[in-house]
Amino acid sequence: MQATNPEDIKKLKDDPYTYEDLIIMPDGEIINANYGHVNALERIFGVPRDLLYVMIDERDNPQFWLLEKTGCMSVSKRAAFGMNRNKVQKEVYEELVRNHIVSNNYYDITEEREIAKQFYGGNNEH
Repeated sequence: MQATNPEDIKKLKDDPYTYEDLIIMPDGEIINANYGHVNALERIFGVPRDLLYVMIDERDNPQFWLLEKTGCMSVSKRAAFGMNRNKVQKEVYEELVRNHIVSNNYYDITEEREIAKQFYGGNNEH
């Protein structure tokens, strides 16, 4: 889905329960995360789950780790998370907010990821 496509925006607005949780890819594509942000990010990252969880320190936040590694944004009606958003992601997010599809409650997790590297350094470098 694309935020620039009026039909896609209409679909997102008309069916808010199906499209409650979304991922914004680095290229601006919107992906439905209807089975949860972590599951969607796992699919995007493309590593089998058992291997993925060897890469992520068990004390770390899997969603934030995956956002850092994929460059994606995680957005919903409650909050949005990302780091180092590019221009396209920022524009897509602002369009979704303008259309009341997602929350304007954005958290930049860059500082959190720097702290995580200090605590979990070894497993965060994959």
